[in-house]
Amino acid sequence: MIKPLRLRSFLLYGGIAAILLVAVAGAYVFVFQANSRSDQYSQRVRQSAIALNSSFAKLAKTVQLDVFNNPDAAHKRADLDSVLSDISSVKTQLTDFKNSANQRQPIPHIGLSASYRDADITQGHAADITDQSADVIEQYQQLALFLKKFYAIDDNFIAITGQLNGVSNLDSLAPDSGQVYSYGSQLAGLADEIDKLKVPFGYSQLQTEAAAIYRKSSQGANLLAYGLTTNNDTYKSSGIYMVEQATDEHDDKLANLPTDQAQTSYVLTQVGDLPDKTDGIIAAADNGY
Repeated sequence: MIKPLRLRSFLLYGGIAAILLVAVAGAYVFVFQANSRSDQYSQRVRQSAIALNSSFAKLAKTVQLDVFNNPDAAHKRADLDSVLSDISSVKTQLTDFKNSANQRQPIPHIGLSASYRDADITQGHAADITDQSADVIEQYQQLALFLKKFYAIDDNFIAITGQLNGVSNLDSLAPDSGQVYSYGSQLAGLADEIDKLKVPFGYSQLQTEAAAIYRKSSQGANLLAYGLTTNNDTYKSSGIYMVEQATDEHDDKLANLPTDQAQTSYVLTQVGDLPDKTDGIIAAADNGY
């Protein structure tokens, strides 16, 4: 027969053992779940990074388009439309990536869990990618919008000055001196439009040069119109000379300036490097970490 004291000791130790067993089992389940959630989170972010990398790679190729490399390209604005379309797609992909990185269930820190620490690193890396990439993409969008507006304005300059440069007999314009005055006003308006554009980093010279050339042609057109109105050959000759000089400056310098500046553009360099930003996360996925 078991003595009451021994029985109580047996029950006490047995109870303690049961409690410890339940605690150990619970801790194991908790750690397992924490590790599993951390692994799932890291893999989800890495898969999203792979999709983002694909979008980055497509956008990076746009810096090789003719609009940034060939001053004689006839489809500059079409190239810029393509750039803006790709930027829109990348922004959507970047938002998806950011959402994946932010969808991490709060789990108490498990100091010995490699999975938890890996998820921490992944989340921090994802935040860096999002912030840095978003800034580059915004600057690229600003550049593309600026150049698209610039080329639209510049096409108008070419069309207006073409109406004057091709005239062999200035006196033939005398009946239309009012139209020549209108050309002068339109050219001055183009200079004002250029001045109002938000200029991206590295392109201030383009804005300054363009505005100066447009205003010079405007002054020439007004002087020509005045000469036609007063039948003053000196004013007529001086006016058309200024228009032709402005046109030459445009063709010799301004037409090449956008692509010249693109060759040293910090923004275009950063866009070309965008795919590298996701390498760390993707490499971790490839290595099974």
